[in-house]
Amino acid sequence: MRQISRFYTVALRSSKTIFLTTLALIVWGVVSSIIQLCYSAAYLRGKASLNLEDAQRAIGESPYWVITPLFVVLGAGIAVYLRKKTISLNDCFGRTGLTESLREEPDSSRWLWAALAVFAGAMTVLERISTHYFLQDDNYSQFFPTIQYALKTLYSGYWVSWNPYQLMGTPLTDLGIYALTYPGTHLSYLAARAWGDETRFMDLFVWLHLTVALIGTFYVGRKVRLSSPLAAGVGLCFSLSGYALIGCRSWYYMSPSFAALPVVAFLALTFRTNGRAGWRWTLASGGVLGLLFHAGNAQMWVYTMGFFLFLMSAVIWKKGGALWSMTGAFPALLVVLGIILPLFIPQLLVTQGVYRPPYGVGVFAALPFMILTFPNINGRAPATLVQTYYAGSIFTAVWMLGAASLVVAKGARQTLRQNPLLAVSIVAFLCVIGHQGGLWTIQTLMPVLNRFAFPEKFLPFFHLFSLLVGAMLIERLLSGQRRRDLQRKLVFVSVAVLMLNHVSLSRKAFYDFADAPRYDLPAEQLRVMRPDGNLHRVFPASTERDGDRGFANSLRLSFPTIALVSSVEGYEAMFRDRAQYKEVLARLTSRPLETLRIYGVETVIVHRSAYKDPSPTDAPMESISLVPEVREIRKALAGRTAVYHDQNVDLYHLEEAEPMARPVDLRGLRLKAEIVGNSIRVDTSDFKQGGKVMVNYMLRPGMEARSGNRELPVESDEYGRMVVDVPSGTSAIEVAYRIGWQWPAFAGLICICLGALLERRPAFGSLPVMAVTELLPHNNK
Repeated sequence: MRQISRFYTVALRSSKTIFLTTLALIVWGVVSSIIQLCYSAAYLRGKASLNLEDAQRAIGESPYWVITPLFVVLGAGIAVYLRKKTISLNDCFGRTGLTESLREEPDSSRWLWAALAVFAGAMTVLERISTHYFLQDDNYSQFFPTIQYALKTLYSGYWVSWNPYQLMGTPLTDLGIYALTYPGTHLSYLAARAWGDETRFMDLFVWLHLTVALIGTFYVGRKVRLSSPLAAGVGLCFSLSGYALIGCRSWYYMSPSFAALPVVAFLALTFRTNGRAGWRWTLASGGVLGLLFHAGNAQMWVYTMGFFLFLMSAVIWKKGGALWSMTGAFPALLVVLGIILPLFIPQLLVTQGVYRPPYGVGVFAALPFMILTFPNINGRAPATLVQTYYAGSIFTAVWMLGAASLVVAKGARQTLRQNPLLAVSIVAFLCVIGHQGGLWTIQTLMPVLNRFAFPEKFLPFFHLFSLLVGAMLIERLLSGQRRRDLQRKLVFVSVAVLMLNHVSLSRKAFYDFADAPRYDLPAEQLRVMRPDGNLHRVFPASTERDGDRGFANSLRLSFPTIALVSSVEGYEAMFRDRAQYKEVLARLTSRPLETLRIYGVETVIVHRSAYKDPSPTDAPMESISLVPEVREIRKALAGRTAVYHDQNVDLYHLEEAEPMARPVDLRGLRLKAEIVGNSIRVDTSDFKQGGKVMVNYMLRPGMEARSGNRELPVESDEYGRMVVDVPSGTSAIEVAYRIGWQWPAFAGLICICLGALLERRPAFGSLPVMAVTELLPHNNK
């Protein structure tokens, strides 16, 4: 028997209301774009009479705070009305699911191709907005320079383990955040090299993963019986959501999470509750989740694992299965463990002792921006970043109505049990809004999880599940309409228009560098920093970051790696914030020039940002002040003559700086040191008598010195530098960072084999197997 949702029939009267609402949203998008263009034109011509801060407040804040309470009150009012009419919420959502079963469409793939065409158009718009759109913020200043160096070194025949160009040597591959053990990284880099522009790496990497996100979301939608137009619309909303664009533009490693999450959701929904998952499901689940760990962000991997297990539990709860049914996933979890161990163990060792406070406020205050498009006026952050929270309006708005109604209506528990995606979407919502949801507060009190920052990183999870549920509710509403096929197509067109308007407004990253995508340093500046071609060290005196042109010339952040110049500074918070480096900064503050000489700095680069103090009216990300050591160094250099000057930097030479290597007891003897592959090679042929040799790099756990195949004793001096005990007659030594990966790889192989063996075991029980189509009601026509 046909089940028509009385809930939305009463609430919305007819589907015409949906399309009137959609039309209003499209009009709002057009109007907001016109406001943006007109205001931008007036601002650029210097004729804008409206103060930016006033415009942000008047256009951006006031109307939107009305929207969220409006949806809550509307949803609650509908639920109260239904309660009086004795209509349970489960009648509204459907007794066994959110949608009615649909007949298969033989030409369903055409809507996927239509969505891919819109996606390609969106990427073209982004490219017109900014060439190399996804090369900004940390992608520009940290990730690409380091990844390019690592992969160039790797494809030159040297194993990549260490970055000798920043912070006097830091581990590299074992950190995991550069995704050097992830196949997608190598595929994107090789494609960029074939393109002839290695800086295209970030665009290719993100394009690849967001395309997979769109396709995966489409098939998840089809699996939960969405019609093809609605499934394609959900795919567009997810893959072009604000966090997918702005987040990936700033942090490339968010894009693999967007690609993996729909696949993981699909696998969780198809989990069988008979105690045996099947070898295909095991390999697919283990492979996807295992590779995701290698994709650069352990935090997102932990979240994905949590939602994967939670969604499987919700599926089991719906089917009436026992808790032991989860044992069917154990072989897959062993495969996951086997894949991650070769990186997990070294990463655990290299990051031990690191603590990151769980900062971040969540998106509670930004909930209005999930509903309506926003005129992206030339205001300050966060007004310029509100597109981060947007995902197409329509599906999100319908989800909010349903979730608000769930609070006060009858049958909430039964409805949640019958609709796993609804339950998961609510949990994701409570996580993403921050402390107001309670779950983030609990996470900040838990070991390991209290190192994770930014509840905003739950946005991909919230978007995927809320979009699917919103689309399923719309599907139920349209199922009783005579022209439902036309109306579904109109929903897709409406979503496509809204998302393209949203894409045209997504012009910001979390931080914008004016130099991107170029890293060009003047040849004369490089010559002054490396006068004889040997290994030299510099110190950048500047603000921590600066949005003006020419900041890359300061060699702050990870720019020394792109220039292949060794620096005392760098952009590796896990090592910069440790006590070892804080001692260096304390010495720089108290005895600046003497400390620079001790650490072998021959050139100080004073960027023009070192001469200015930020205005108190600057946006928070723009007001990064000078760190104390830079102020002291700037004072100590007063009165000296720069050996190089241009509009961006002044270069000063320091006399009598310590060499990169010398005998401890023979200060006058400088030993030649050079970077060979991924290690420092010191020529000791002039020091045949042997003894202790100081190598001017930080001694960190995992650092080793060798002469041929012979390992040499290493210790640190009072400044944290390495001191190697060199035998007499040694002609050369090599210093590098090494953490053994052999035994973690062997342990991982054992786990994979165990998972394969367990998958072949007899099933633990004989619970009735329910196909995923039984998650949803059948339409008896």
